[in-house]
Amino acid sequence: MRQAVNAWIRTSGEYDAVIDFEAAVCDPADPSRILPAFDSGDHLHPNDASYQAMANAIDLRLLKTDGEGFGGRHHHTRRSLGLVPATQVCSISCSPRTGGMGK
Repeated sequence: MRQAVNAWIRTSGEYDAVIDFEAAVCDPADPSRILPAFDSGDHLHPNDASYQAMANAIDLRLLKTDGEGFGGRHHHTRRSLGLVPATQVCSISCSPRTGGMGK
């Protein structure tokens, strides 16, 4: 279910932008697992290095409100941002444009 939700967040077009924390910390050899360098030791939760990798995955231009970023030139226009979480057990998203999954 987690992978289906994450795929939907990435590809549905429901969001103006997506920040993919999972891609930032997953093991390319086994995308269902956290890269060993980012594993806290329980194979589930991220360590401090993974939080840095997730922070580095955020394109700060998305958060600008000067007309060039995610906030857009027209501040009255509602923007949405999808988040693909890095954890192995949950998926979250924020403010889908049209009601989210199962619309």
